[in-house]
Amino acid sequence: MDDLDWKIIMLIYNNKSLSKISGELFLSQPAITYRIRKIEKFFQTKLISRTNKGYQITLQGEMVAKYAKEHLDYMKKLQEDIFSSYDRVQGKLYIGASSAVAQYLLPPLLSDFLNKNDKVSIDLITGFSPSLTESLHNNKIHIAFLRENIEWGAYKQHLVSDGIYLVSKDKVELNDIPNMTRVNYKTNFSLKNLIDNWWTDHFNSHPKSVIEVDNAEACKEVVRSGLGYSILTGLTLNNQDDLYCLPLSSKQFDLKRNVWMYASEQAMQYITVRSFWNYISNKKDTLYEGK
Repeated sequence: MDDLDWKIIMLIYNNKSLSKISGELFLSQPAITYRIRKIEKFFQTKLISRTNKGYQITLQGEMVAKYAKEHLDYMKKLQEDIFSSYDRVQGKLYIGASSAVAQYLLPPLLSDFLNKNDKVSIDLITGFSPSLTESLHNNKIHIAFLRENIEWGAYKQHLVSDGIYLVSKDKVELNDIPNMTRVNYKTNFSLKNLIDNWWTDHFNSHPKSVIEVDNAEACKEVVRSGLGYSILTGLTLNNQDDLYCLPLSSKQFDLKRNVWMYASEQAMQYITVRSFWNYISNKKDTLYEGK
C-alpha cells in the first residue's frame, strides 16, 4: 500500500467516477482497476462494488476510506512540520480562489513566487466562496482568496478593491439599457445581489432580454460582437481599451468588489504557507486595483 492507493480509495469514497479519477491522477482506468484489486487482496475483503450507477464503496471500504483520510492528512502535516523544522520553503501549497482572482490577479504572483522558490509546487482550486470557505475550515486548502468579507478568527487581510462597470461595444446612455439585451455570466450570489440591487435602485423594469454565458471572458466576447451590454467587475477588464466601460455608482450602497486573503492557524505553522502569505502581503501595495 502506498499513498496513491489511499488516494484512489478516498476519491471513490467521494463519489468520483473512474474516468474522473483517471484524469485527476493521470492513470489509465485499467491501471486504477488493477490497483483496486490489489488493495482488496491486501485487506482480503471487497471494498468496492459495481452497480448500474457505477462504483459504490462497501461498508468495509468506508472503514478503509476513513483511515485513508486520516493517514493522508497525517502524512501531509508531518511533511509540513519537517520542512518547517529545517526552515525549508518547499512542498505543496494548496490555494483556493474565486474564478476572477485565479484568472486575473494570481497568475503573475504565482509565477514570480515559484521562480523564487523552485522547490514549491501549487495546487490551485477555483470555486465560489461557500465551498472554498468550507475547504479552508477543513484544512483542505492552506490559503483562500475570496471576494467575500467573511467572519474569520485566524489570519485575514484585505488586498485590493475594484469597481463595477457597464460594458458595451460602443458608448451607450445609462437610461437606454433597459431596452437593450443584457449579457450575464455565472458568478457568485453576492455579486449578483449587488448588481440586482443597483438595477432596482435605478430602474422600475426588468432587463429586456438576457443572454447567459459561462464566464467573464465569454461575456466580453459576446459584448465585443455587439450582441448586447454587460455588467462586469473591474478586475476582469484589465487592458480592454476596445470596449466602452462606464463605472457604476449608487447613493444607497458601496458598489465595490474586494479581494480578501485568509489562512488558518494550522496552515500558518507551515513555513511555506507563511512565506507565501508574507510574499503576497509585501506585494499588496503594488497589486492591480481593478480598472
